[in-house]
Amino acid sequence: MNPPQTAKSLIPSYQDPWCWKCREHTDFSKKTEVVQHVANSNHGTPTLYTTTTFTCKICKKKMHAPQVFDPVTLRRSAERGCLLIYWILVVIGLAVFCLLEAPWNWNLGLLLAVFAPTITIFVLGPILVLRLSARKYAVWKHWAMQRGWQEPSLEKRAKMEMKHGQNRPYQGDHTMADTDSDSVLDDQKH
Repeated sequence: MNPPQTAKSLIPSYQDPWCWKCREHTDFSKKTEVVQHVANSNHGTPTLYTTTTFTCKICKKKMHAPQVFDPVTLRRSAERGCLLIYWILVVIGLAVFCLLEAPWNWNLGLLLAVFAPTITIFVLGPILVLRLSARKYAVWKHWAMQRGWQEPSLEKRAKMEMKHGQNRPYQGDHTMADTDSDSVLDDQKH
């Protein structure tokens, strides 16, 4: 049985963790870990990042701020740049493949066997992720508007700093020797 909702949990907050199962801003546990990322496995220098996860105290599911799922994040220059580079690489890759392999000489079965998985993975996959993200945001937006929340303008939301749900470079004075890649920095309750 769920504990009773509090007045605070029913106040919409665009930047605070929201439980998608309980459908409210519930109390949560916060766990921050130091994670090692190596860009190039052979010669790359390890980079340490902190990653923070929020867990609902009621249902024990992961929580995310609605801001993370807002499609307006694609209007930020960094995200737009990544998407642009991704799509350029996909189009160039398919064009080079077509020129090198001359698919017009292939039979239809072989052509479908090559292009169907490629298009599914590299084109439909990202579109599906964007749709699911937009749907999640729409669920929260509907909930928030029922409680009197008014959505800020597109420009204002695009300029908002991420408060929760963003990995950040590790700022500690530890070296890799005295940190474990999965070490926990803190485990706070809210």
